[in-house]
Amino acid sequence: MNERPSDPVDVPALAALDADLPDAAEAAERRRAARTDPRAAEVLDALSTTRADLAALPEPEVPPAVAARWAAAVAAEHPEQFSSRPSGRRSRSRVLLAVLAAAAAVAVVVVGAPRPGPPVLTVGRVDLVAVATAAVGTVDVGALADPDRRQACLRAVLPDAAGLRLLGGRRVVLDGRPGVLLVLATGTRGGLDVVTVDPGCGPAGGTLLARVTVG
Repeated sequence: MNERPSDPVDVPALAALDADLPDAAEAAERRRAARTDPRAAEVLDALSTTRADLAALPEPEVPPAVAARWAAAVAAEHPEQFSSRPSGRRSRSRVLLAVLAAAAAVAVVVVGAPRPGPPVLTVGRVDLVAVATAAVGTVDVGALADPDRRQACLRAVLPDAAGLRLLGGRRVVLDGRPGVLLVLATGTRGGLDVVTVDPGCGPAGGTLLARVTVG
């Protein structure tokens, strides 16, 4: 069995390569190096998949001030990447590189050594709204991370929530009972459907521990 190289993966360089920022000669050299490191190939595959997923989403409205901060932060970190490109291309590439570098950092976690997830939260019913708001963007839901299992669980315990999109979730202990808090989109602006089920919820059924609708 081939051992993986021990040197760390250069995520920013791979993100720049995927964003088509280096010139042709440098890009060719980086791709040759990447082909010898399976971890680098995995990061590039993850970046490609992420770009495809992002392309399928509606284009978000980024406030100008936020975009400016992203561009400034990336340019300060990698000034050599932005010194020889036309200004329009440079602006778009900066934002793309920022997004892809973040995605690549996630990919390194996925393909690298396992890391512990967030701690299980001990909560009461009065805490559910605050916990749900903070959990948006976090997906620590155990076996319910599998979309098919999650949909089967919701169909069993709360059919009207089965078609709602997952925005985040946390493993919790609710009033002394282990559970999984799911934050679901309601389809209305600012609306959240906060559903807590038992960790074993799935195709065979489960238990609804709590439901709170926000907005």
